[in-house]
Amino acid sequence: MNYFANKTGPPFSCRWYFKKPSVSCRIICLLFSLVILGCVANAQSINGGSCPISPVDPSTCNYEIGLSIVGILTLLAFLYSDVYIGRLKDVTLEKKFTTIDIIISFIYILLWFIGFWYLFNRWSESDRTHLKGIIIDNVKCGLAFSFLNILSWGTIFGIGIIRLRVVSHTITYDDGTSEAEYLDSSRAPTYVTSNSPI
Repeated sequence: MNYFANKTGPPFSCRWYFKKPSVSCRIICLLFSLVILGCVANAQSINGGSCPISPVDPSTCNYEIGLSIVGILTLLAFLYSDVYIGRLKDVTLEKKFTTIDIIISFIYILLWFIGFWYLFNRWSESDRTHLKGIIIDNVKCGLAFSFLNILSWGTIFGIGIIRLRVVSHTITYDDGTSEAEYLDSSRAPTYVTSNSPI
């Protein structure tokens, strides 16, 4: 049974969903993680199963691959939750989900920063003379997208902070509708209450 079945307001709208900045950023992060996963795993496979970044420390590749997989699963979960965030009738519940989003985004910023720094240092110290060109290209691509993933998760974190501020200054419409319906219509609410200090 869907947990959100009786907790949402207006029906789901694809237009509203894909206009959300958080959704666009999560899709970008998802693509970046897939590229990193593909590049590092492919480089390791071509290198005979050993990590080309640091042959003496295979955990370098395992960290990037593992973080990419967990990151993809996390992003899919949040893309699903974005179907409901913004349509929830319970503002307290929406605030909790937004807070969780912010915390997890911050954790991933740290994890990807550690991954990038770790990968870059191991790669700069490694002997690349015996590696094939395609392996080197794959590792460089993985490095570049690891850095971009830090920026992408940082953007999601920033959007979460803004969203939390919006949710904290709750707007309640007298007809019981929520944000999503008014985003898809030109009509204004007939009565608005807000705890905003502005």
